[in-house]
Amino acid sequence: MTATTTKVTKDDVKSKLDDIVSELANSPEPIEIEENGETVAVLISPEEFRVYNRERAWRVIDAWRARNSHKTLDEIDADGIDPEITAIVEEVRQELYDEEVAKSGSS
Repeated sequence: MTATTTKVTKDDVKSKLDDIVSELANSPEPIEIEENGETVAVLISPEEFRVYNRERAWRVIDAWRARNSHKTLDEIDADGIDPEITAIVEEVRQELYDEEVAKSGSS
């Protein structure tokens, strides 16, 4: 985490949720939620979540490529596509669709 990470207790989250959500909307910095001095969760902005998901998707795809680098395209076709990659592709498609719907609704 960066030095500018905000830390709040679980009790603060319960009593100040509106303020915390506003802070997330105005800052890319995560907010750590602590209980008994230990981080138990981290809140991030929607944009940071999208970045995280895209990075996670590329890590999965890169790992799949590495696992299959010795195979020909025919061998890969015979094995089928990894279900995790299929799920990620569907997530990205849904995200793009949702963004398009949001844009068309705000026009």
